[in-house]
Amino acid sequence: MGIDRAKAGGHVRCCQKNPNLEKIKARAGENSHRRGQTARTKEKLSKIASEMMAKGTWPFSYRDKRIYEYKGVKLHGSWELKYAQFLDRFGIKWERPKVAFSYSFNGLVKKYTPDFYLPDSDEYVEIKGYEVPMDKAKWASFPKPLQILRKPDLVFLGVI
Repeated sequence: MGIDRAKAGGHVRCCQKNPNLEKIKARAGENSHRRGQTARTKEKLSKIASEMMAKGTWPFSYRDKRIYEYKGVKLHGSWELKYAQFLDRFGIKWERPKVAFSYSFNGLVKKYTPDFYLPDSDEYVEIKGYEVPMDKAKWASFPKPLQILRKPDLVFLGVI
């Protein structure tokens, strides 16, 4: 199943790094998301997006539409919201991490803050839709216990 364009934004759904891209293309028709663009324009846009992502300056403007406030905390996306509610249902203390951890990607030092911190077990949780190479770099160098929860994990737990 692909990512819902209405919820995730067109770029994410059709990004070359989306692991579901082939299924999306097959279902929607080859290059249906880029009709009307010349090959030169497609190449130029792809290069700009790749450079911005590598530098960490990609704006991800779609995410502003998916911010939920819960108990005074801003959560990015419905899965994070549902996970926070899940933790509360089971009396598990959680908070947004206050510390950013350094990691290196493509020769640049970047900062990473996971989605949740569980103080009673001193562990961090990342809610993840799909991975990109930058994710693997930050997780590999993360110095604390980190649990990555993907859609199958969230379904199994009854979160979504």
